[in-house]
Amino acid sequence: MLNNVLNKAPSSCFTRQALAARPLTANRRSHRRSNTRCAASTMVQQPHPITIAPSKEPNFVQLADGSKMPMVAYGTFLMQQPGATRQALEVGYRHIDTARLYFNEAMIGQEIKEWIAADPANRKREDLYIVTKVFNDCHRPEDVRKSAEASLKDLDCGYIDCMLIHWPDAFMPGVEIDFMGDSVPRDDKVTLADTWKAMEKLVDDGIAKSIGLSNFSLRQVDEILKVARIQPVHNQVELSPYIPQWTLVEECKKRGVMCTAYCPLGGPSAIKPNKLIQDPVVLKLAQETNKSPAQVLTKWSIQRGVPALPKSSNFDRIKTTYEGIYDWKLTDEQMQALNGLENGYRTCAPGWKTWEDDNSYVKELTAAAA
Repeated sequence: MLNNVLNKAPSSCFTRQALAARPLTANRRSHRRSNTRCAASTMVQQPHPITIAPSKEPNFVQLADGSKMPMVAYGTFLMQQPGATRQALEVGYRHIDTARLYFNEAMIGQEIKEWIAADPANRKREDLYIVTKVFNDCHRPEDVRKSAEASLKDLDCGYIDCMLIHWPDAFMPGVEIDFMGDSVPRDDKVTLADTWKAMEKLVDDGIAKSIGLSNFSLRQVDEILKVARIQPVHNQVELSPYIPQWTLVEECKKRGVMCTAYCPLGGPSAIKPNKLIQDPVVLKLAQETNKSPAQVLTKWSIQRGVPALPKSSNFDRIKTTYEGIYDWKLTDEQMQALNGLENGYRTCAPGWKTWEDDNSYVKELTAAAA
C-alpha cells in the first residue's frame, strides 16, 4: 500500500517514518549534505569580468488549456523541513510541486495558508499554481478519486491547479511495495484509459483545473491523447543537461503537451550521487556568470523553454536559486557547453521501471506515415 511504498528503499531517507515524520532528523541530514556541497551550492565569487547575456525573460508559460504555469517551481520531494515552503513563497516562488507519495501535503498546505494570511490584501490562492500527483497504486478509477480527495483535503487549498498521474505504471493496490526494487506487483485490471477517464472526472467536478502526466514516454503520451476528452497539459519528467530528452520534449510540444523538468539540478544525493552540480563545466559557468551552479542549471532549463522544479530545504539556497532568475541569460556558447554534457545519466531510475526509447518510436511513426 502507499504507506509502505518506500519502506524497503536503500536509504533511510525513503522510509515512511522519515518522509511522514521526524522533521528534525530531516533537518540534520540536510545540514550534513550541505557541508559537503557548499562549493556547488553557493555563489561563486571570481575576480574576472562576468559573462552573461542580460535579458528579461517571461516568468510563466501558457499551457494548451490557457492556464499559466510559472517557469520555476519549488520542488518538494523528500522535503520534510517545516518553514521551507513558506520561505519559497516569501522569496517569490508561485509554483509548488508535491505528490501524494511525498507525505508532506498537509505541511505544505498549512504553510500556504499562513503565507496568505500574513498579507491577505495582496496574497491570494489564485496567485499560486499547485501541482500534486496520484501514485501508482491508485490507478483504478475509485482510487484515483480517493487519492485526489485526500490530497485536496491535506493541501486545503480549494482546488488543485494540475493533478498528474505520477507514473504510467499501475501497481496492485493494498500491497507492500519496495519502490526501489527490481520488481513490483503490477495491476493488470486497469488500463491507462481507465485512469485517464477518472482524471477527467476530477476536472468535471472542480477538484482539479488541469490534468497531466509524469514519467510518460512519447508512446504513452500518444496512448492518452487517443482517448482523451480533456487533454493532458504537461508531462513532468527528469530533465537536465545530463538527460535533456530532446525528442520527448520537442514531440510533446508539437502535441500541445509541455514537458516540465524534475531533478534539473541533478537530483537528490539520497537517491544517487549528484554528479551534475559538481561537474567542472557547470562550476566553470557559475564562475563566468557569478551565479550559483543551481542558478546556472535552472536557467539552462527555462532558457530552453522548459519549466524547472529545483528543490532544496536549505533556506539560503531556496532564495539564491530563485532570486533574479529571469533577469539574465546564458550566452549561446554557454548553452552549448551545457548541451554537450548529455550522457544519459538518470537519477530517478527504480529497478522495476523500463524506459522506452522515444527516438525509436518517432522513427516508427515516420516509417508508418511514409
